[in-house]
Amino acid sequence: MTTMARALLLALALLASTSAAARAPVERLPALNARLHQSSVSGVSAGADLAHQLHIAYSDIMVGAGLVSVAPYHCAAGRVSLALYRCMSIRFLARLDPAVSLNQARAFERAGEIDPLANLVDDRVYLFSGTEDDTRIPEVVRKTRDLYRLLGVSGAQIHYRDDLPAGHAFITEDWGNPRCEVSRAPFINDCDYDQAGAILQWLYGDLAPPSATPDGRLIAFDQREFIADPRAASMGEVGYAYIPVACEAGGCRVHVALHGCRQSASMIGDAFYRHAGYNEWADSNRIIVLYPQARASTARRLGVIPDLSESNPRGCWNWWGYADDDHYSRRSGVQMRAIRSMIDRLSAGSRGRP
Repeated sequence: MTTMARALLLALALLASTSAAARAPVERLPALNARLHQSSVSGVSAGADLAHQLHIAYSDIMVGAGLVSVAPYHCAAGRVSLALYRCMSIRFLARLDPAVSLNQARAFERAGEIDPLANLVDDRVYLFSGTEDDTRIPEVVRKTRDLYRLLGVSGAQIHYRDDLPAGHAFITEDWGNPRCEVSRAPFINDCDYDQAGAILQWLYGDLAPPSATPDGRLIAFDQREFIADPRAASMGEVGYAYIPVACEAGGCRVHVALHGCRQSASMIGDAFYRHAGYNEWADSNRIIVLYPQARASTARRLGVIPDLSESNPRGCWNWWGYADDDHYSRRSGVQMRAIRSMIDRLSAGSRGRP
């Protein structure tokens, strides 16, 4: 099959999956007695930024993070101008200094606004940057690696990969855009590399091979239970979760997988939560995968220029302080609290640390 034919089939699949995602019956996220202190998180682009924030802020329950095209913690410092330039390409504005992120995290720690940073020392971190990613250049991701080292995470606990010719996308072994180097919807590229598997294996160690035919439940759940006004916080009303059959009886781990900008279910249907590759690994390794959903919000206009400090037209997660959420990178951030509440629901009934 030619590359053009594969691209056409992908476009048709996205149209069908967007409609199917909208029709999925919505239920209540169940309490499954998951192992709270074995939680982990990953994401791509803005999803990686939020995953990084969750890892830093809620380190007491996390064992690690998988970050695909990420910028250092609190890189934007609440300013959209820094988010768009310094945190994407250090050729613009001030050069990135991971020590600035470290000092900010320490200040939040002293104020009791994030968990103790010492929790991170024994965690594992996966970092990835594609050589063809010119949206967030590899040097920005390297600065995040440097930050983790400053936080006390040893080089042996950091898996850093930057040698694949991938664009700005999450990458898979056999699903998505047929050209690995592109940066376009659904921002999932077929690069002959199982990134979801690489992330989960790095974070959790030796795992059983992925299931060829996952038979767990892929559910749509009501996110409004976890946030008073999801629209105001640029979150969708519906999130998704994959629950292996073995996890219905409790005792599983939770992995939070966060989509990037222009990658929510409202934009690309089930492409991320069904085809990113997490569910197959989760099915055979007693891992619940949580797929929270952001949503786009209309940009208020200042003349002809959209005011990105107040809105979120591409459906990104909050890593620069939009919607007047000055606490976006701390435990008290609106999206942060919502996702933590989802993890707590899945872990309801758990008795402390394993």
